[in-house]
Amino acid sequence: AWVEPAVVFVDAGANFATVACPRCAHGLAGEWWLMAMDRAAANHFVDLTVALPCCGGNASLNDLRYEWPQGFARFAIDIRNPGGELAVDQVARLGDVLGCALRLIRAHY
Repeated sequence: AWVEPAVVFVDAGANFATVACPRCAHGLAGEWWLMAMDRAAANHFVDLTVALPCCGGNASLNDLRYEWPQGFARFAIDIRNPGGELAVDQVARLGDVLGCALRLIRAHY
């Protein structure tokens, strides 16, 4: 487990494949995403809102459709080599215990 003083991007490592719009599902070019991440990082990820280039809407970088899932957090619980898939209900129960929503990020490094 780790805790950060500020929000950080938690990536899936080698599992990072694509990024798409959460509104219209259009694929978002890597260059656009990298520029959006640079702008958000300059403000320490305090504001994750971006204008989407495909449909003109706004969304949070956290809500983009990442293949594989990724996100932003101040803490993480690392479970290495769990010996099988974690069930959705197990993740939800752990979130209930912690009092926050959790996102399962399957990282491969």
